[in-house]
Amino acid sequence: MVAIKTTTTLRKPPGCCHGGASRACSRQLHQTFMTYCRRHNPSSTFSLANHSCNGRPDHRCRRRLQPLAASLGKDDLPRGTPGTQAENAAAAAAGSSSNESQAAVTTTTPQITPGALWRFSRPHTIWGTAISVVSISLLAFLQHVAAAAADAFLFNAPAPAVPWMPFAATLASALVAALLANVAIVGINQVYDVEIDRINKPELPLAAGEMSVATGKAVSIACAIVALACAAVAGTPSLLATVGASLALGFAYSVDLPFLRWKRNPTLAAACIFGVRAIAVQLGFYDHASVSLARASGWPMVPPPPAAVWFGVCFMTAFSVAIALCKDLPDTAGDAKHGVRTMSVRAGRKGVFRFAVAMLLCTYALAASVIFIAGLGGAFLPVNVVTALAHVALGAVLFLNARRVDADDDGAIKRFYMMVWKLFYAEYFLLPFVYL
Repeated sequence: MVAIKTTTTLRKPPGCCHGGASRACSRQLHQTFMTYCRRHNPSSTFSLANHSCNGRPDHRCRRRLQPLAASLGKDDLPRGTPGTQAENAAAAAAGSSSNESQAAVTTTTPQITPGALWRFSRPHTIWGTAISVVSISLLAFLQHVAAAAADAFLFNAPAPAVPWMPFAATLASALVAALLANVAIVGINQVYDVEIDRINKPELPLAAGEMSVATGKAVSIACAIVALACAAVAGTPSLLATVGASLALGFAYSVDLPFLRWKRNPTLAAACIFGVRAIAVQLGFYDHASVSLARASGWPMVPPPPAAVWFGVCFMTAFSVAIALCKDLPDTAGDAKHGVRTMSVRAGRKGVFRFAVAMLLCTYALAASVIFIAGLGGAFLPVNVVTALAHVALGAVLFLNARRVDADDDGAIKRFYMMVWKLFYAEYFLLPFVYL
């Protein structure tokens, strides 16, 4: 452990805060401390002794940055050096002097905590993967039970037993493989985006220095290997192909190698996301569940996917493209600085935001119409009417939230993006009840 302590007389800069510590500077203080620690010991991380405020940076941070800048010194952070917002503010504050302050820096070896691992896994994507796999597997289970009951009625045979245990085993194998693959994909993205995330998402564990890049890479590769092994042990080619294709697309999206790093191209980036979320998830996990249940029941053939699965493919294709557009909206600053020409960087945030909202509203309107028309004259008309009305309600929620969003406000855009993910979850709750 290395302790660094200095005392310097500083002059209060014009426009700085007057009074107690601002609750707005913790992240940027962390970033500036991290810069110093990395220059003196690349494998170190940091902790703050005298700075406990947290939140987002603003003009009130100047006073708390003064003693920090004094401890780092002009030589460590020259005024002309490009860097983070905190580094530049600290360098500017280092040139003034009238108050006495202290700053203590302690460097330690990074230790992985459960909280850091959880944030490393990007929880909103974990929930999305889990809910989608359960929904698609449940749809296959309901179709299997309905087909078995129809066969028993047709041939005047006893009602077959419901295959609860085979379904539980099938669902568990799919969930384990899918969630591990999810962690591998989002993890490798953070490994190669660590410099961008220090601007766009400084709360992520790699960007904040809570995990080293080497650790993040090791966790991602280990999760990918175990996911493939679990898919292979499950015994269905569809699960192995789904997990393998998802990993391939996820790595192609992020890895900075020749012909890869597809996130630089908006079309390829959107193709990666809807290729996994719309196609691989719907068809791959449905086939895995259907094949596993057919084997458990001794069926010689597996029925083809019902129309509801293809409905899910079409709906999630449009939804995934909208997610691909919305996820880049709050990241334009870091993406532009590091040469990632997303659609938001190229066309502007307001135009992309409006296009994504319009695409989602049209998708909800079309989905409600298709479900309602398909239910006319059928035995499942009441269920279809309720499902169609649920899509209308979700579209209304989207519209009302979008009206209140200022596309230039990073916080509002991030909240809207997370709301879109909640609508994504809701669709998978409805999918098993879509009868076409």
